[in-house]
Amino acid sequence: MPRKSTGKEAAQEVAKRIATEPAKGKAKGRPQETVEARKRRISRAITDALPAPEPIRDAWGRLIVDTVLPDGVWSRQGLSPRDRSMITVAALTALYRPNELRIHLGRALDNGVTRAELGELIMHMAIYGGFPVAVEGMRIAREVFDTRTDAD
Repeated sequence: MPRKSTGKEAAQEVAKRIATEPAKGKAKGRPQETVEARKRRISRAITDALPAPEPIRDAWGRLIVDTVLPDGVWSRQGLSPRDRSMITVAALTALYRPNELRIHLGRALDNGVTRAELGELIMHMAIYGGFPVAVEGMRIAREVFDTRTDAD
C-alpha cells in the first residue's frame, strides 16, 4: 500500500509543480490557457497542499496567487528573485515557519543561491532570531539538500 504523503511533502510537490509547469495550451493542441484559468488552476494546486476550509478555499488560494506568486511580490522590480529568496529564507527561519521554509529553500537553490550561502544565512539568523530557530533552520536545510540531486 503506498505511503500517504505528509503536508510538507505535498507542499514541496506543489511548489515544484508551480515553478516548472508551463501554462497549458497550444503546445498540446488546445487553445491557450487564459491568465484567469491559470490562476484558478494554480490556486487549486496550492490549496491542495495548504488546505483551507472549503467555504473560503478559492478565496484563500486566489489571495496567495495574487499577492505572492506570478503577479505578486515576486514579480516586482527592484530585487532579483535570488535576493528575494535570501530575504524570504531569512524571514521564515527567524519566524520559525518550517513548512514554508522547506518550500523556499528549494526555490532559493533554483534561484541561484548556493547551499553554502543558505547555511551562512541561517547561521546569521542565530544571532537575530535565536539559536533554536537557527538549529531548526539548519535541520530543514539539510533535509531539503538531501532530497535534491543538484549540488553547488
